[in-house]
Amino acid sequence: MNPFEQSTDAERSREWIPRLALTSAVVGLAWYTWGHWGDLQVDCVWELYIREAIVRGKLLYRDIWYPYGPLTPYLEAAVLAFSTHTLDTIYFLGLSIALISAQLVYSLSKRFLTPAQSLLVAMLYVIQGFQPRIFNYILPYTYAAVLGSLFGLICLYCSVRFLETGRKANLILAGIAAGFALLTKQEFGMACVLLLAFIVFVRQLNLRSCAQLLRELGCCAPGALMTLIGYGWFVWQTSLSFILFHNFMITPKTYFMKTLGAQFLVNQGLLFTPKSLMAGAGTIVAAFIFWYLVASSLRLLIAHRFALFRLALVVPGAAAAASFLSPHPLAESVRSHLPEFVLYLVFPFGAAWLAIGMLAYAVLKMTRESHFERWMPYAALAVFALLVSARLVVRIIPFERGIYCDAPMFIILIICLVKLVEWVTESLLPGQRRLVLGSAIALYAFVLGMLMWPHPESLPNRLSTDLGTIYTREAEASLFPEMIGYLKLKHAERKSVAVLPEAPAFYAFSGTDSPARWFDIPPGVLSPEEEQVFIGNLEHAHVDSIIVTNVSTFDYGTPYFGLDYDRIIYKWIVEHYEVTRYFGSFVREHDAPFAAVVYTRKQS
Repeated sequence: MNPFEQSTDAERSREWIPRLALTSAVVGLAWYTWGHWGDLQVDCVWELYIREAIVRGKLLYRDIWYPYGPLTPYLEAAVLAFSTHTLDTIYFLGLSIALISAQLVYSLSKRFLTPAQSLLVAMLYVIQGFQPRIFNYILPYTYAAVLGSLFGLICLYCSVRFLETGRKANLILAGIAAGFALLTKQEFGMACVLLLAFIVFVRQLNLRSCAQLLRELGCCAPGALMTLIGYGWFVWQTSLSFILFHNFMITPKTYFMKTLGAQFLVNQGLLFTPKSLMAGAGTIVAAFIFWYLVASSLRLLIAHRFALFRLALVVPGAAAAASFLSPHPLAESVRSHLPEFVLYLVFPFGAAWLAIGMLAYAVLKMTRESHFERWMPYAALAVFALLVSARLVVRIIPFERGIYCDAPMFIILIICLVKLVEWVTESLLPGQRRLVLGSAIALYAFVLGMLMWPHPESLPNRLSTDLGTIYTREAEASLFPEMIGYLKLKHAERKSVAVLPEAPAFYAFSGTDSPARWFDIPPGVLSPEEEQVFIGNLEHAHVDSIIVTNVSTFDYGTPYFGLDYDRIIYKWIVEHYEVTRYFGSFVREHDAPFAAVVYTRKQS
């Protein structure tokens, strides 16, 4: 079946079945994991505070530090303005975005795969997004990532439809989606812009028509104009340099990029060294060898009625069992790393090499004029897969930040798996080939689905707040009510309290305001000069108490506030405040239970 052929009436009549199955999966996973998302110590509730601050009249960037585009906070503020300010409202907003994204992934996948294979891709995309970590779809570290991912998928889908049909309306929609992505999260927006530039440029090389070029650029103009208006208003209210250098962390030459940015991006996967590139390529080779053996075994199973299949498995199976059951330290190491190893066989972290290979193959095919229209969508898919995951290029896995950008990679992986199995089984009858292919894909889905399956029990403790219920770890569930009560008491006494370095959930749950525009100060956000400005903000607000949590930031390379970063602020706190209270056992160790210490201003 050619994925680009028009669907038959029978296929269209059955379209509701996979879409209903996909919707049921989203709803079922939401019910199974309800409230078991995110991390209250870090970012996952900060946008709830931002939205409430906007509703109270504060201006983004000028009054509230924010490192992403302005669309998400104001969109969410509009939602909250017409609804109750509860966690459930936020949950349903995230769930709605996840459902739309899942349906879009299915529609996009159908441009390249069969409906059954497309449903598989969409199901895997859904499963990965309900994790009890800060990287999920419902209560993520930032809703800008979820919404930016959605706009990126819309841009890619409309671009592919434009390449298939030539309708300018699809290109206009792709340009508008790119504009929304730029207004949401910068890297998604840039991926969309570069994708459109690639499409327009390559089509111009093929068509060589200035009139056509101008028309296609004109189709992209509404999205560009919308972006200019959106950012232009904030530039008019503040200034371009203020937004770029005092809000956006990853702007070149900011204090963050000059001090911690390079290592932070390397930790995420932006590392172009021979060793990292070869390691990524090695995972591709290992995965292809493994699935070649799987497909060959299935072929033998079906073609020779189990005889050779049993013989092929008995020796390695016995060896694997002996190794697994052995008390030898090497066997212990194998067992501890087995899930990670298996993950790399079904989703190799060097998947970027597959996208590069697909792009090269598609471009080679496009050199033949008769094949240009057929292979251009494949080139666009590969280009977008590389662009949208550029920050994670040598470590693209369906966990952490990868869940917001790996949908195109899922499609590419399934395409490659299908081609590999078809090549292995080309000597079989059509019915046997379909059986082997279906079995291999089912095995792939089962293994990857089990590896990504969410475990809500890792956040077992219920925390009830004025905004609703959320589940968290034992220390947070025990201490957060006390700390929220402390902030409310101080607020009733008209005394200001600051919570440092990263715990904006307290402001949101207690209904109080941060005494400074920096309500959250992760490492590298404040330069030494801005630390002095921050101190000035606290002085001007006459801050009575400062709560310092023991949150660790090892992923930045600077673990602890006051010891490894923002030392000027911490020194000022120690000089002007004294310890009056502890919440929990305050220990600065990696993965230590949550705790906090209260500093109260000295009477002198």
